[in-house]
Amino acid sequence: MAKVNSNSHISYAKCCYSVPYQYIGAEVNVKICNQAIEIYANQQKIADHKRIKDKVGAYSTDNSHMPVNSNAYGEWNSNRYLN
Repeated sequence: MAKVNSNSHISYAKCCYSVPYQYIGAEVNVKICNQAIEIYANQQKIADHKRIKDKVGAYSTDNSHMPVNSNAYGEWNSNRYLN
C-alpha cells in the first residue's frame, strides 16, 4: 500500500513513480516485481513503471498522469538552469 502524494507520485525504496492525478490523496496497492512497479486502485491497474534501482531520489513520471496545468514542470531541467 502507498498513498499518492500531492505531486501525483508514490514513493518506494527512495524513488518516486507517477500515477494519474485523479488519485492524489488515495491509498493504492503497489505490486513490486524485479523489473517493474505496478500500481492499482480498486483492483484496476492505473500505472506501471520500469523499476528504478540505481538512482536514489529518482523520479519516473508519465506526463499523461499530470494535470494539464502542471505539464510545464518538464521545462525546469538542467538546460534551463544553465541558460
